Amino acid sequence: MADAARYTGCRTVYITVERQRNVVRISVRDASRSLPVLISTGPLDKAGRALHLVDYLAECRGARLLPGGKQVWFELRFPTIATVPSLLHAELWPQHRGAPRGPPTARKGAGA
Repeated sequence: MADAARYTGCRTVYITVERQRNVVRISVRDASRSLPVLISTGPLDKAGRALHLVDYLAECRGARLLPGGKQVWFELRFPTIATVPSLLHAELWPQHRGAPRGPPTARKGAGA
């Protein structure tokens, strides 16, 4: 949104946020017909990273020309409640991936 205001020269920028189940779609519309471009940035650059963040985080993204300008959009996907436990198990503790689930077994020699 800041890039749309900074680089297009447009005085009015519209943002739309839509949610459908576990997907959030964010779109920005302005009167410029100039499409965004992913540029190379260095570690000390203070600008030019917004589209890189969108590219990294978004499930998908795009831009389309409209009669009065353009619309740039991206979608973020979030896990559903049903998949959170398996995601936590697989992603936060990858060393346990594939380990059988169930109660821990007693160690040999541990008095029980």
